[in-house]
Amino acid sequence: ESLRSVQVQGMRLGEPDEQGRRRPLPVPGALQELAADFVIVAVAQASDWHGLEAVDTAHRWLRTRDDGKLDKDLWAGGDDRGPSIASRAIAQGRLAAESAHAELRGERNAGAASARNPINAGAVKTDFYANQQRSQTPRRPQMEWLSNPDAEINQTINYEQASEEAARCMSCGLCFDCQQCFMYCNASGFTRIEETSPGSYFALALESCEGCGKCIDICPCGYLEARD
Repeated sequence: ESLRSVQVQGMRLGEPDEQGRRRPLPVPGALQELAADFVIVAVAQASDWHGLEAVDTAHRWLRTRDDGKLDKDLWAGGDDRGPSIASRAIAQGRLAAESAHAELRGERNAGAASARNPINAGAVKTDFYANQQRSQTPRRPQMEWLSNPDAEINQTINYEQASEEAARCMSCGLCFDCQQCFMYCNASGFTRIEETSPGSYFALALESCEGCGKCIDICPCGYLEARD
């Protein structure tokens, strides 16, 4: 059965108990239904280690490689590697899946091999990017704070603002298909990859490279660098 919506219940804080804590109580008539086709559950779930007794769980978090490899034929990601936000757990799951896929097929894991040192601010050419202001988080007017004390004061940006925020990303240290290297290489050393993926759009033919360094000079995000 496919997911169609999620019901959310409005809550309010009840009276303080004997310890001074106010328990959340449902607000009558404040039940809403939100359309959804995918839901990420983030409610501090506990790990079920049944069948994985060989895993070392003596430490608070699992100790894995950067690609999530924990042991032979075993990968991990998410809260088991440490507390964080949902997007990081999703990224860890993706890295673990790519690593497992590559290893089971006997291929080189490009994701794990592409690790590099963090990019410093000097490597990013900010003049290449459009000057865009950061979206401001909506804030409920002060006059409403007392009239509706249970309402959230700091609200959430809308879909358009979220898209604009994503567009402001400079992709520091990761190719974002600006095509600068491809257009300015006099030796035609860059060719477009047929099956592109985030961070992987062009291939450099070293036999064609003249070593002029022009591509490094014009790369706005600091992805290209010279190596011995």
